[in-house]
Amino acid sequence: MDNSRLGGFFFAQVPNNYAGIAHMARADVRIAVTLACEDCKRRNYQTNKSKRNNPDRMTMRKYCRWCRRHTSHRETR
Repeated sequence: MDNSRLGGFFFAQVPNNYAGIAHMARADVRIAVTLACEDCKRRNYQTNKSKRNNPDRMTMRKYCRWCRRHTSHRETR
């Protein structure tokens, strides 16, 4: 089969030591969270946190571009 029939794409060969191995998705300890300003309630930031180390909702002081100052931002669900 030549590359002209495939539109210039080619397929790489998989080495034999990887054949038949199904990669499982690991249980993610880190989850994506959204931080919302406690003054204006806008969702300004997205970050990751560890469920194991910080099981409660986190609070950070971040800059809010709508309030134009540093305010307390809390994790939203």
